[in-house]
Amino acid sequence: MMDAKLEGRAAAMCSRPGRMEPHGQDLQDCKNHAADSVARFVSSKTFLSFCLVAFGAVCLDQGLEFSKILDNAVDVPLYEFFANRKPAFQKSLAEHVLGLQEPGEAEVKWHGVGTVWLKRLAQRSVLCEKILSLVSVGRVLSNGPVFFAAGSICAVAAFHALCLLLGSRGRSSDGHRRGLTRFAVILFFSYVCGGKGLACDTATMLLLKNYFGRLRPREYAHDTRSLAFPSGHTNGASFFCGVLAALVLPNLLSTLMPGWANGRKPKLGRSGLALLAAWVVLTAATAVGRVVSLKHWCSDCVCGSFTGAITVSLASIVALSLESRLLRPRKPEGKAA
Repeated sequence: MMDAKLEGRAAAMCSRPGRMEPHGQDLQDCKNHAADSVARFVSSKTFLSFCLVAFGAVCLDQGLEFSKILDNAVDVPLYEFFANRKPAFQKSLAEHVLGLQEPGEAEVKWHGVGTVWLKRLAQRSVLCEKILSLVSVGRVLSNGPVFFAAGSICAVAAFHALCLLLGSRGRSSDGHRRGLTRFAVILFFSYVCGGKGLACDTATMLLLKNYFGRLRPREYAHDTRSLAFPSGHTNGASFFCGVLAALVLPNLLSTLMPGWANGRKPKLGRSGLALLAAWVVLTAATAVGRVVSLKHWCSDCVCGSFTGAITVSLASIVALSLESRLLRPRKPEGKAA
């Protein structure tokens, strides 16, 4: 009874004046439109054009030697600001807790009951000290969103595969097949131009970095052959968080809760705006982490965020196109065409 009411609401929301209400496959298509509102917004020409224009503007500013507006107005001031506060952002939690400092560096200690407990634990356990030595503000912000989004995508894909292996049928099987199709598209784009595949930059990132040849900030103590522009970490965070918000989570919700997309207009609603906001916040957190750890200039991260957004748009276009051709809902048996 409840499903009938929800389908009636979906039909009423999707129908237009002067037209017959959708039934059968048309009704299912309407529900898919509502569930994929974020993906359709991201794959729109308006969104893609905006990202391309912003990406081109940042690249143009970086490529023209006489311009460098972002260098003078943003990059250098931010670098100097965080370089003067290096211990607060770059030191690990173990260094803060144990009060370690380099020669000539002012001692920076954290105080409090929790700090005393961590200090005792670090002094008694070598493993705990090593774990705390890996935790810093810059590392957490730089890597946290990427690992969270990529891990969530893999976990959801494994769930879809397991449900199909266990014999899921009906509408839920269509959602699981759609989820695996999207995972294949995400996997392809992640190795071509999306994220950091196998701990290295993707082909597109390497081409862009070698073309612009921008060096990292001088405080970056790693291999100087690792160039700066654009930021691979920010590109990866923008891509993985974007496809999680546009392709993975909406399909998972509509598969587990069939009534989630019923009665909704095929436009961005509160849930869609919340997913987009989470995408922006997580990408910005990664960008901040790269800047405060003095491993990237600010414009590197701005460009990386737009390259990731462009890749999300392209992945959404390909995924929706494949689904419309390969995963059309089957017509109910026993009914005439």
